[in-house]
Amino acid sequence: MSFPSLSRHCKRFAQTYESIAAHLHSTTSIKVAKVDGSIERALSSRFNIKGYPSFFLVSGWDLYEYNQPRTKNKMIQFALQKDDGMEPMSFITSPFGPFGMTRGFIISTGTKILDLFEYLVQEKGLGKTFAAVIMASVGIFFGTIFVILVGLALVPKPKRSSRDEAPYFVAIHGETWVRCNFFSCAKHELTHMLGFRDNLV
Repeated sequence: MSFPSLSRHCKRFAQTYESIAAHLHSTTSIKVAKVDGSIERALSSRFNIKGYPSFFLVSGWDLYEYNQPRTKNKMIQFALQKDDGMEPMSFITSPFGPFGMTRGFIISTGTKILDLFEYLVQEKGLGKTFAAVIMASVGIFFGTIFVILVGLALVPKPKRSSRDEAPYFVAIHGETWVRCNFFSCAKHELTHMLGFRDNLV
């Protein structure tokens, strides 16, 4: 159930809803919950709430919206999925689908930005213009970092040749060493090396 705490219709239906919840909790394993839509705005946006109170049944990835008379018996039958003609929402447009998730993310991000703005103005005593400038600057900074990281991730890496990737071994013969791979061998005089260990790799 989604409801705003100040809704007259929700307050009037609250007792019936608690009775439904008590019945289902005592006779089934169905979990019953309620959400304050005026506070959980991102969640309300994901569920595309158009009026209060609104009722939904979540069964796995399937979501059903209740649109029948709000009577105790009818809603219990709905929760038990014994209502004829029940059709789940399309996954694409449901709160669990791409559109619902995107809509919820946008609203959630916007809400957090507004909360931060109010915090800077009311709690920290900053002017509205100054607070807006700070938030814009921080947003530009992190946006630039994000673009750079995405750009670096998308830059194609140069391909190494098979010669570079070929394994090799070093054979030491007296005053010379030979470095070989599957393609070639190169013979070097140890006396001309400044550091033998450094030249092994």
